[in-house]
Amino acid sequence: EIIWPLLDHNDCAAAITALVAETVGGRLPPACMDALKATRCLPTLKAADPSAGIRPIHMPEAFYKLAGALPIQSAIVTKAVGRVFSSGIQLGLGGKGSGADVAVQIVQSALECCPDSAVLSLDIRNAFNTRRRSDIARILYGHRDLSPIWPLFQAMYDRPITSLLYDSAGRLAHRFQVEEGVLQGDAMSQLTFDMSMEEAYQKVEARAAPEAAVAVHDDFTIVGKVGSIATAIHTFNSECARLGLQLSIPKCRVL
Repeated sequence: EIIWPLLDHNDCAAAITALVAETVGGRLPPACMDALKATRCLPTLKAADPSAGIRPIHMPEAFYKLAGALPIQSAIVTKAVGRVFSSGIQLGLGGKGSGADVAVQIVQSALECCPDSAVLSLDIRNAFNTRRRSDIARILYGHRDLSPIWPLFQAMYDRPITSLLYDSAGRLAHRFQVEEGVLQGDAMSQLTFDMSMEEAYQKVEARAAPEAAVAVHDDFTIVGKVGSIATAIHTFNSECARLGLQLSIPKCRVL
């Protein structure tokens, strides 16, 4: 909506096309890219209870958002994503047969089939913001069919990102640097974070052999008997430690 009116002018449309192409291709000079990828930070409560903590949502600049959406939505990337998540554990990326509602249905179905099973709900503390970028990049660059997003990911995350915090009057109150993790609000963040966690989720499923294992980004749910649940907790906790992550114990539940 912000950019659309500019496209009525031929010169503006040509300039925007060139800017987006250079951004997607990772060809902007570092100083230009640093300015383009600066975000506005919106601290939001994770729950109605303030003690649950704050989730920083980042609003990228409109031209960057446009550039980020293009490779993510390309047919090549869409097909590659299906292969990356072929285990069926990760359901957070949308599309047919996925989503939080589908995850709930899978859990309910597993419980109905095995009424003596329990549900283990696992959550990672500040997951998107603490996942190591070097690990995410290594996994992303290991999938050649996802190469259309490599240049943009490199340009976005190879350097600290400036985030701007405004007060209620719209005045700049604080400027800080984000040096790790992927930004919630960036078009690439869910895909790249989820890719970086897929191996850990698959290890839990292989070792615990649960009745069901589903994830919606960093929310991981296991259905199984007592032994399976115990193995899943131990395995996932070890995997999180290996990845530099921590479980959010107050948000983990066995039902």
